[in-house]
Amino acid sequence: MSEHLGSDFSAVSDINSSLTRVDGEVGLGQAGARRLSTPGGRKHYDLNYGFDMRQFVNAPATKFRAERGAEMELVKDERVLSADVTVIFIQDEVPPRLKVNATMQSEDGPFDLTLDVTALTVEILREET
Repeated sequence: MSEHLGSDFSAVSDINSSLTRVDGEVGLGQAGARRLSTPGGRKHYDLNYGFDMRQFVNAPATKFRAERGAEMELVKDERVLSADVTVIFIQDEVPPRLKVNATMQSEDGPFDLTLDVTALTVEILREET
């Protein structure tokens, strides 16, 4: 386990029922996915938390805003030193979706996170260093 990245319960949309603990890049990836699937201002104890990527699924003209907003949200996590995000709009599939590729830099080095986003879901496709 990386002491820089800590550990937490496994959770993307909700804590899993077996209360599995995760650490390192897996925990950081899940934290990033939660940030990018939570509408801003929804956490009463942190109104500055969240940037819901689902809002962009049917709005490809907002690519720059989606990418910069995701980068700004990811670096709010004190473990993330920098983030570079690319958003690919996939409008010719049913349902339409986004592929979000994020490269984050932590004290432990670079970390890649890929998300599949529909209007209803945010799923982690890949987490790796």
